Amino acid sequence: MRTSVTIMICRPPDAIPPSQPVAPEIFFGRDDIVFDCASLVARNEQTKLAILGTGGIGKTSTALHILHHQDVVDRYDNHRYFVGCDAATSAESLATLILQIIQVPSVAGENILTLLHRALLAAPLTLLLLDNFETVWDVSSGRDIVLDLLQKIGNARHVSLMITMRGTVPPAGIIWTRFKSLPPLSPPDAKSMFLAINPSLDSGGCEDEQYLDMLLGEMDHIPLAVRLLAQVCIGFSPQYMLTRWREERTAMLRTHEATPGKLESIEVSISLSLATLDITRNPDAVELLSMLCQLPDGLQQWEERLPLILTGSGLQNFRHLVHLLNKTALLYTMGSTLKVLSPIRHFINHHHRASSDIRRLENYFWDLVDRYATAPLGPDFPRTRAIMEAEMGNIRSLIRNAVQTGPSADLVDIVLEVSDFLLHTVPSTELLDNIMVVAKQIGSPIQQARVSQCMGSILHRQAKYTEASDTLTGARRQFLEIGDVLGVAQCSQTLGDILRMQAKYPEASDTLTKTRSQFLEIGNILGAAHCSKTLGDILRMQAKYTEASDTLTEARKQFLEIGDVLGVAQCLQTLGGILCMQAKYPEASDTLTEARRQFLVSGDVLGTAQCSQSLGDILRIRAKYPEASNALTEARSQFLEIGNILGAAYCSKSLGDILYLQSKYIEASTSLTEARKQFLAIGDVLGTAQCSQNLGDILRMQAKYLEAFNALTEAREQFLEIGDVFGAAQCS
Repeated sequence: MRTSVTIMICRPPDAIPPSQPVAPEIFFGRDDIVFDCASLVARNEQTKLAILGTGGIGKTSTALHILHHQDVVDRYDNHRYFVGCDAATSAESLATLILQIIQVPSVAGENILTLLHRALLAAPLTLLLLDNFETVWDVSSGRDIVLDLLQKIGNARHVSLMITMRGTVPPAGIIWTRFKSLPPLSPPDAKSMFLAINPSLDSGGCEDEQYLDMLLGEMDHIPLAVRLLAQVCIGFSPQYMLTRWREERTAMLRTHEATPGKLESIEVSISLSLATLDITRNPDAVELLSMLCQLPDGLQQWEERLPLILTGSGLQNFRHLVHLLNKTALLYTMGSTLKVLSPIRHFINHHHRASSDIRRLENYFWDLVDRYATAPLGPDFPRTRAIMEAEMGNIRSLIRNAVQTGPSADLVDIVLEVSDFLLHTVPSTELLDNIMVVAKQIGSPIQQARVSQCMGSILHRQAKYTEASDTLTGARRQFLEIGDVLGVAQCSQTLGDILRMQAKYPEASDTLTKTRSQFLEIGNILGAAHCSKTLGDILRMQAKYTEASDTLTEARKQFLEIGDVLGVAQCLQTLGGILCMQAKYPEASDTLTEARRQFLVSGDVLGTAQCSQSLGDILRIRAKYPEASNALTEARSQFLEIGNILGAAYCSKSLGDILYLQSKYIEASTSLTEARKQFLAIGDVLGTAQCSQNLGDILRMQAKYLEAFNALTEAREQFLEIGDVFGAAQCS
């Protein structure tokens, strides 16, 4: 039979119990966890739960929602107590606080833990929530007494216990019913939380939404970071705040300038986690953490790779260090990957920069670049591409760091290798922009020329023809100065291809014919074959189909002789285009399907997308509109995936044509106007003219004759500008 504890003394005025907090109103993404834990607490006579995780992950909010869940309220009524452990410095002070909250006074001369034990044994069905328990647990000198306190609570069988605690491992010596480390929020839940705090962006445009998604991704969807971000974003656009974040990082995430608390500054919260680690006694753990913070995508297969990276370093006890960092939730494992959350990573990079051991990390990844980034397009490329793309975030981060802390000529070569890989996947000049100054200061003349050449080639792939032409002209001049004939010819070849894309066919033919001769003079059959292929494409665009077929067939033969599968596929692609222009649609489909297969085997996304686009156009011409729309929509997605705006614009134009042919004039006008805008932006006169022509036809069908006349006149002038007499005649 339970007996009540006799009150021996009156409670002094300063012993008023602290206010019991309610569950926070702004709360997203934890409903399943709350329901499962509340069910456990309400169903069992005694439950012991530990809600774990890194700082700011939402442990307290989740625990409060469990504490106030209706099922828990029904079972425990008013005997549900929140005990904040922040101010407790010992087991005795925590026991005193618990007694104060459950309104049992202390008794002079009696051990406070014994008194607490007796009070809990005599108490009704009770639920205790000990929040931020790490503040008392990590007082190493008194951990045995703290464990004794927990065991005394557990000994009262009708008292359930819930703790929140930084880290991933609950206190040992207790049989926990369940312990769980909270993950970050899902992207939709993070956005819902943001908009609940800052609803001004709820009706923002697509661009605002895109920047907001990027911002939330930079936060790794950690609740505290999202909440602080939403508050500091009030009155500002997501684009502005993204720029500010990239300049200030975690220092931006604070809502109180003077002395912010852990809920007002992400940096204060992270500092508390570091205090839990006790960095003065574990400098090697901080050193390892700072190394891993250079890898935004985490270290994959870390159990195998970390020993290789750290061989010869002073961090040979790395397994113990990983255990410490994981235990304090400063890093976490996701499958076979070791990761650090974004806010922690940026904080550590700013306040605890990695030492010289980071060079071991760089060397490991530079070896990976040497092994995989230089793999040619071919049957093995998809596998090497998968390996490289999984590490691109890490490689970019290490390159940016090395540019600032240890620029070298070797680093220029690494950037060139990575950029050449990106040229075949998702073309980007970001790394070349970072290395340009280094190449000019300490790079060799050949390195400087190669950086300019690679930059020009990527700009060409991005359909930025004016910038590409200027950059490649400069690169060609650099190659001429150092006597590199191959480099000169390669730049000329790309310049000729740019002229072709700009529909400047006579200039393109002259440039490529001369360049082909240069390649042949130095015995470079591959370069000559590529020139022949592009010359065949120009003849196709000029409707000289017989000459085009002959030129392409010869180029294809050369590619076959030297075993260049990609070149063979490109020739087949253009031959398929010729068959299409000759209205030989079945043969064109077969040829393009084979070319597409070869591009897929080679891992060439651009070629695959171009073939899909052409096959979609054939379906359109054959009035198979649903199939054509599907093929062109897929192709447009592929183009956008690799940043090829030109290809995406042509797909949009074809989709607009399909809508026009289905008499859906309003939707067709919208699609064609958007495509025309894209063509104008990248300087593609042919695409602009074709869109203007089709828009004129739509206006004519709508009996808007004056607007139609103006549109068709403009289109005719554009066709004449590029020498497309057939297009001009159609407009007339």
